[in-house]
Amino acid sequence: GNTNCKNTGTVEVGAVGEHVIARVNGLLEKGFKVGEGTDGWRRVFYGLPWKKPAGVPWSHMTAGISQKKLLIYNARMLQDKNKHTNESKSSFFEKHGFVLCEMPTKVKDWNEDYLDADTDISNIYHKEIETLLREELFPSGTDFTHIGQDNAVLRRGPGSKNKIYGSGVHQDYALTPQEYLSAVKAYIGDKIACENWEDDFNIQLADSDIFCVICFWRPIGMKDHTLINNPLCVLDHSSLKEEDIVKTETYGFTPTGKPQPQLTLKHDEGQRWYYYPDMTPDEVLVFKQFFYQKSDPNGAYKSCFHSAFCDPREGPYRKQKRQSTEHRVRVFI
Repeated sequence: GNTNCKNTGTVEVGAVGEHVIARVNGLLEKGFKVGEGTDGWRRVFYGLPWKKPAGVPWSHMTAGISQKKLLIYNARMLQDKNKHTNESKSSFFEKHGFVLCEMPTKVKDWNEDYLDADTDISNIYHKEIETLLREELFPSGTDFTHIGQDNAVLRRGPGSKNKIYGSGVHQDYALTPQEYLSAVKAYIGDKIACENWEDDFNIQLADSDIFCVICFWRPIGMKDHTLINNPLCVLDHSSLKEEDIVKTETYGFTPTGKPQPQLTLKHDEGQRWYYYPDMTPDEVLVFKQFFYQKSDPNGAYKSCFHSAFCDPREGPYRKQKRQSTEHRVRVFI
């Protein structure tokens, strides 16, 4: 067969060169303005139109109904190029905000129940993830004050609680620790549990200068096949103009009914999007989901906007359905 093809479990598809051209959802027009009456936030609502809160402007909603045809560059080529210069994974990660790691795992049960503490996630994955964090993702000598991991992962695709993919450009937690707290608390219904979680977070933050959330994203359940359905693209944060960031409150999405602070993005021709084609279950895409430094609160933006998208090589016969996990780890330094 063709050695430049990959077996996706459905058909043989051609290898990716320098880039693909694909459509990505949710980018705002350059001229979008929030306007008055929403405290500087764009507001969006997910739900039936007649249930839209009065404080959510229609202009904010319709601004995100878009598809942009983008060049999405092959991140494998970028990372391989840097490998030849002996650049470490930690410096690549710092420069771009993302990195691919070879990470076979012994996890068999990808637990989705956050209250179950005796699972493969807590017993196996936590140790694997912490080893990767300490040995490859940050420079030697980094002073970690706390690494926080949940007992479950966020799964997507068939057989999971989440059948939909995050197909729209976003960042999950906005810009400040308080906005991050608000985003997390929007998913915790129990008042006492919410207060305890906030108290623990504030203690850990008080002992640290840097707080970041690192996402470990990987395909699962594909046996010997590579991923082509709904891969994830990430934006190189070094190509971002900070004036294009739009603070966004998302309504109708959380179990508590509280809005989730996020970020959306205006499109700019200088933005460089990347993806790692043909990922395997032995690989993990690591990216910064949130970053804040107390000693430099107005420093350069270092998180990754991201989105699922349709790989144009897949064609119209979409037999493969992506199964994936996201493990969001709180890192205090």
